[in-house]
Amino acid sequence: MPRVSIMSCLTHWLCSTHNVNVSSDVKLVEKYWKSSYTCLTDGLACFDVCSDIPNKALVSANLGRLMRQCAAVFSTLAANQLEEFSQQEKVYYDKAISYYQGALQILKNRNSYAEIWTSIQNDLSGVCFTYGTMLQDRAPLSRLPPQEIEREVLQILLKSLQHTEPEIPFCAVGSSRHILFCLRAGDGHYRLASLYHHSIRSGSATQLKVKQARGQAEKHYKKAINSYLLEHHYWKILQVHIEYASLLELYGAKPKSPQMILKYLSECKVVLEIHLSDNSSSDADQPLSVAEKDLPNKLLDILTCKIRQCLKELVAINVKKSCSNEVLKRLYATSLKTNTEEKDTKILSRQLCNLLADINIKYLKLESYSS
Repeated sequence: MPRVSIMSCLTHWLCSTHNVNVSSDVKLVEKYWKSSYTCLTDGLACFDVCSDIPNKALVSANLGRLMRQCAAVFSTLAANQLEEFSQQEKVYYDKAISYYQGALQILKNRNSYAEIWTSIQNDLSGVCFTYGTMLQDRAPLSRLPPQEIEREVLQILLKSLQHTEPEIPFCAVGSSRHILFCLRAGDGHYRLASLYHHSIRSGSATQLKVKQARGQAEKHYKKAINSYLLEHHYWKILQVHIEYASLLELYGAKPKSPQMILKYLSECKVVLEIHLSDNSSSDADQPLSVAEKDLPNKLLDILTCKIRQCLKELVAINVKKSCSNEVLKRLYATSLKTNTEEKDTKILSRQLCNLLADINIKYLKLESYSS
């Protein structure tokens, strides 16, 4: 069964038009939506009569894609006008999920039609992820309280993971589908961790909820790191490491906190080494959007600052330990020489790798032996 490609063309046409009367454009496109919907539902009824399971599932999935494209039109229009997530988008995304789930129910399991099952799982997890990120990034705070929005985002992103992670073992390692599923799983866990982390920083939760949120944030940060593929998503892994370190900063017990955080940040050395071993001339293989093109430099800058801060605090804490304090002072002096103005990420990564290696050999290992 062919995909509903006409809707992509209509979305592009509507979103690139310079016509002032946008509402009339939407009405025009809605005519095509209704025609497509009628044809697909008629086809669904025909395949139902002849008990054609695979085609029936594919048509149901196409109905899901149609609803997703309907939502995409309103999403693009709203995003261009910096508007909140609309009720129209919610309606269409909910319908899309319902049709995709219906397609899976028709197949029952992956045993008989594995390729179709995986394709629909991919589409369903994708639409859930897009829905969740849209709702999170353009939260409708004028209509709903923050707690309800958070609850909806959590449910939708968890649903995305439920249809993503089970498929990873069935993908050929290194295939485009395997990379996509691992990326989506990592992004899903990362967004969930960030959501819990934000709820802690906001200070609106009770002590019990803060403790629960911290546990959930830690769990999803770790799952995000384990889901991403190191050779393909090293910048994303570095970002998760840095945000997880920020979570540790909130709850670390002095005077052990700087040492604990520094030990954790030392794990970033492996990520930086992968970047240094990447012989490509750019970060083309890294799934970074236009808005994220400066992300590598920002991450390396933040990592440098966090390492410096930990060393600075440790120098103050260990003032009475002359031996370790001298080592820390030298390491701190070295960290100050790291050039965060350097635009070449490989040069800065090499400087940080050398610094982290020195920290591990000259301080962390010695401290572990002495304790």
